[in-house]
Amino acid sequence: MKPTTPFKNPGAVRDTSPPRQQPDIKPDLIAESEAVNIQEQVQQLHDEQQQLIDDPSHLQDSQTDAGNIEQEYKDAVEAAVADKETQAENLENRLESLIDKQEAVLQQMMSRQPGFLALPGQKAKWQSQVQQQQSLLSRLQNRLETVKEIHDGMGLHGPRIHELATAKVRHDKPELAEGWDEMRAAQRAHENLMRKQAKEQKEKLQREQAPSLSKGNGLSLTRTIT
Repeated sequence: MKPTTPFKNPGAVRDTSPPRQQPDIKPDLIAESEAVNIQEQVQQLHDEQQQLIDDPSHLQDSQTDAGNIEQEYKDAVEAAVADKETQAENLENRLESLIDKQEAVLQQMMSRQPGFLALPGQKAKWQSQVQQQQSLLSRLQNRLETVKEIHDGMGLHGPRIHELATAKVRHDKPELAEGWDEMRAAQRAHENLMRKQAKEQKEKLQREQAPSLSKGNGLSLTRTIT
C-alpha cells in the first residue's frame, strides 16, 4: 500500500510568504515636489500683487448728481481702500505661509548634504538645488516686504494704500473724479474770494479809523499844552 501524500494548499504557501514592502519615497523627491508647488503659487501671488498695485479693472461710470458728488466720491474711495487692505492682508498671509514652507524645504535639502565620499556630480547637483531654493526664498521675502510697504507705508500725500485706492477710483470713474475736481476748484475759488473780501474789509476799516485816531491824538496834544 502506497503511503498517502499530504495535500498542500497553494494558497497557504502564498499566505505564509513575507509581505511585500512598499518602496520608500525619497525625501529628495518630496522636497522637489513641494518646491515646484511653491513656485507655482509664487507666480500666482505675483499676478495678484500686480493687481494690488495696478488694478486695471474697469467699472461702469454712474451718472452723478452735483449735490451728491462729494459723498459718492468719498464713499468710492473708502470702498477702494477697504478692498486694497483686504487684498494686501490676504497676500501677506499667503506669502508668510509660503515662506514657512520654503524654509522647511530648504532645511530638508540642507540636511541631505552629500558626504565626503559622494561623487563630484552629486555635490554639484545638491549645491545647485540649494541655490535655487535660497533664491526662491529670497524672492518670497522681498515680495512680502513690498506688500507690507504698500499696506503700511506712506506716500507723498498720505498712506500709500489710500493713494492707490484714490488712483483706482479716478481710473474706474473718470466722470465722478472730474466732478470732484470741479467741485474742489469751486470751493477753493470761493475760499480765496472770502479771504480777499475779508482782507479788503479789514483794510477799509483801518482807513476809516485812521482820521479818527489822528483827530483824537491832536486833541490830546492841545489839552496837554494848555
